[in-house]
Amino acid sequence: MLSLQSERISYEYKAVDLRKEKQYTAEFDKLNPMHLVPVLVDGDFVVSDSYAILLAASIISSSIQPLQMLTVLAKFPTLRRIHESYKTLPEYEASSPNVNPMP
Repeated sequence: MLSLQSERISYEYKAVDLRKEKQYTAEFDKLNPMHLVPVLVDGDFVVSDSYAILLAASIISSSIQPLQMLTVLAKFPTLRRIHESYKTLPEYEASSPNVNPMP
């Protein structure tokens, strides 16, 4: 189990050892009776569809792609101006991949 906290986002990562069939425990059965991994839990809200989870991750990743490749901003002055304006917002800076690295 891994718990991480940034200024704005906290989450808990729990590995499921498929070799030891941990997806068949009573605890996991409550999250996903189909015993499939991954499962995303946010309070009482549970997403056990791996396609939906991957789609959400893809949307998030694609929306920050220009910020991962800052050289692209040089070619698009409007994007550069938006990026520079957003950098003045604490929430924008707190959402930076540098602040919230992936586990």
